[in-house]
Amino acid sequence: MKLNDLEEIIGAWCANNSGPGWSNRTVYVVVTDPYGKIKLYVIQGNEMTDEMRCLFPMLAAGTEQLVSAAKYIDEAARWPSNA
Repeated sequence: MKLNDLEEIIGAWCANNSGPGWSNRTVYVVVTDPYGKIKLYVIQGNEMTDEMRCLFPMLAAGTEQLVSAAKYIDEAARWPSNA
C-alpha cells in the first residue's frame, strides 16, 4: 500500500475471517483523498508489519466486540443520554 501526498488514512480495523476449510487474518485500511474518494486496502497476514502482528489479537477482539455492539444500535439510540 503506497499513499500519495494527498491521501490520508482515516480508519483501520482487524478481522479474523474464516469459512469452511480456510481462515485468514486481515487488516482493513480506509484511505480518502481531498475529493472525498474512499479506498479500502486489505492487508493480508504476510503483508503486515511487525507492529500490526503484535497489535492484531487485541484489536481483532475489539473489532468483534464493536461489531457485536453495533448490532444493537437501534436499541442503544433509544437509551436516555447521561449528558
